[in-house]
Amino acid sequence: MDALFLLLGATLGLYLGSSVSLGRIIVCLLASILGYLWAWRRGKRRFFLPPLLFCLALAAIFAFVPLSEGKTSFDGVIVKISDNYFVVQHAFARYYVASYDHHYEVGDIIHLEGKFSALKMTVYESRFDFLSYLKDLGARQEVLNAKISSLWKTPFRLRTVEKEFLSHLGDNGRALLDSLLFGKKDYSSALIVTSSSMNLLYMLSSSGLFYSLFLRLLEKGLKTRLKEETAEVTTFFFALFFLPYNFAKIGVLRAFLMRGVRLLDVHFLHKNWFYPSRIGIVGIILLALDYHNAYNTGFLLGFGISISLYVFSDYLRHKKKAIAKLKSLAFIRLFLLPMSLSSNTGAHVFSLFFGVLLLPLGALTIFLGYLSFFSVPFTGLFEGIADFTLTVLRIFQTLDLKLALPALSIVGIGTYYLVFLLTMFFHEVGAKGHRNIILFSTLGLYAASLLPIVPMATSSVSFINVGQGDCALIQDGLTSVLIDTGGVTSFDIAEETLIPYLRKRRIYHIDCVIASHQDYDHVGGVESLMENYNVKRYVKDNEEFPLTIGRLTFTNYNTFNATEENDKSLVLSLTFMHKKWLFTGDAPIWIEKKIIENYPNLDCDILKVGHHGSDTSTCEEFLDLLTPETAIISCGGKNKYGHPKEEVLERLYTRHIQVRRTDIEGTIVYHSPRL
Repeated sequence: MDALFLLLGATLGLYLGSSVSLGRIIVCLLASILGYLWAWRRGKRRFFLPPLLFCLALAAIFAFVPLSEGKTSFDGVIVKISDNYFVVQHAFARYYVASYDHHYEVGDIIHLEGKFSALKMTVYESRFDFLSYLKDLGARQEVLNAKISSLWKTPFRLRTVEKEFLSHLGDNGRALLDSLLFGKKDYSSALIVTSSSMNLLYMLSSSGLFYSLFLRLLEKGLKTRLKEETAEVTTFFFALFFLPYNFAKIGVLRAFLMRGVRLLDVHFLHKNWFYPSRIGIVGIILLALDYHNAYNTGFLLGFGISISLYVFSDYLRHKKKAIAKLKSLAFIRLFLLPMSLSSNTGAHVFSLFFGVLLLPLGALTIFLGYLSFFSVPFTGLFEGIADFTLTVLRIFQTLDLKLALPALSIVGIGTYYLVFLLTMFFHEVGAKGHRNIILFSTLGLYAASLLPIVPMATSSVSFINVGQGDCALIQDGLTSVLIDTGGVTSFDIAEETLIPYLRKRRIYHIDCVIASHQDYDHVGGVESLMENYNVKRYVKDNEEFPLTIGRLTFTNYNTFNATEENDKSLVLSLTFMHKKWLFTGDAPIWIEKKIIENYPNLDCDILKVGHHGSDTSTCEEFLDLLTPETAIISCGGKNKYGHPKEEVLERLYTRHIQVRRTDIEGTIVYHSPRL
């Protein structure tokens, strides 16, 4: 069987078997289509079925065989490090350990004791999902209050050496070289923040692209002095020398293995393996080293690009090498376009052009950086390069044309790649009519999808996942009301959570923002939201109720002239979508009892539980009066307050009230056709 097909089956099986979801199913379908196109290209369709059967068998194994052992202490090896955590492996299980300013390195063996629990942490709507990232690394549990003792330390203290080298540099130079040479990002640096805001951080990061370019330039230089085989072998040993500092980078490791397999094939075994077979062999090696690579986005995209470049190589050829390289680069950027559109920075029209301009600067910096790293630090030189790079980025910022497009959904990304493959395929076979129909109809549908067509015909209530805070969006056609915004001190929740979510829902203005009260975890995002989005009205006083916005009428039941902030919290009732909703903010029990006394006929179907599930709210008498079907708790995972409290959950469960939590489900949405 062709190694590429074996790689396809193994990757799909591992990827789908880990956890079945819509996104994973779409990836598997697209990979199958790409595999079929490859089989069609080679005229070997008969080879396509066995790897898919292998995929299904492997998926079944991983879906039903538990890999966790549930130990309470063990000896393990560290397989992943960051400045504030590490991942340790014992047998087939991996564990996440939060540890600030630790001095461990990959390869260290430690003894670990502590409280073992399922991996859980705060995840915010529309932001990077660190929890899913850790799970894709294989970490399913975490160790709390960890007691760690070293059993053996690897003699290669790579990060220690890196930090010593970087200590000779200033802030910008350190951030630039740490990112380009070692793949570590300092998001407090203006250089990193600026490039990230323009989707250009990949041009200032260690990657297979820069690693390969560096080795090619080195090989070309050596070939002027040495025989071809000697130059290639020498380049490979240089590649091996630099590899440890980027071993965790899939792109770098893949580029190294591709060079090694080619060297073995051409100069030692003389087999002349087919290029896609080499791709397959390298992929199988990476999966053998660590099967978790099958869940790595860089692994999937890297091999997807490699296979696609080969399948459509006829289209990318040109008599002039420069034009052929530009076509290949444009192909790669189009292949990666959904990743850019999936970010919260919007679509940057000139991103490809800026990236091409930054490429020589990045390559030169890497070359000089490694030269300095293995000789004498050129402190002043790199400060100058870093300052120049930041100046260039700021010039690009002034020229940047940003389209505030909503992030693509999983289905949108899948549709893009399907259209991309079909468009290239029809172009390859000369069916330009079919190609144009698919391409322009898809572009038309995408343009139409940006219009608020769906919101016009629907009604919805969204309890947005803002971590340890409150935020609810009520949308009735083109009328939108936001109750609270959430708020955190570590980032701008309006720009990074609320606005991306609103764009995703095709909501381009907010008719009214209602503040339940003035606690930061409820209104910390108001100011930024009003500065960066179209907000028509802001309401924070109970004198403005009852409040009617469009067809929505809100009634406030907390009219008791309290003085404490939580005591003043609005308790809002809304009849909408044939249900009665009650939003209680942080209103405490004594306010609940006053409401019981003054409004004995009040009831609701869906209750937004008070104070994030704290035992200062949601008394039994209040629940007995309201008799809700569902209780919504908005809180952050592993929050320091211990919300929701067990006694509150017990009150809800004993009354057979369905409990839904944003820390478990993420954003919770109810929707129906607009009547």
